[in-house]
Amino acid sequence: MKYKLALSLVLSLIITTSVVTTPKSASAAVSIHTCTELQAMFDNPSAAYSLDNDINCGDAATGNDTSTWNAGAGFVPVGSSTNRFTGSLNGNHHTIQNLTIMRPAV
Repeated sequence: MKYKLALSLVLSLIITTSVVTTPKSASAAVSIHTCTELQAMFDNPSAAYSLDNDINCGDAATGNDTSTWNAGAGFVPVGSSTNRFTGSLNGNHHTIQNLTIMRPAV
């Protein structure tokens, strides 16, 4: 009985210690539900993101019609050659449809 209690106490301490010592810098991914939230990745290109549902970026009824954004230029790329997207995007098996990006060739 004494050994069971000691083993139980040791396991409890190990589990508690592993929870307490989880790095605080590890943050949850930012959830994306709309094209507007997708566009907001531009503001923090080093964060982790995840799609929580399928997104239709051609839906005028919800304001998510990217073909009308930025005088017809559409979605602004979230990274460039000088400000690269270094974050991550987990699609979680969801899709992004009808995303308009119209930029002149360089």
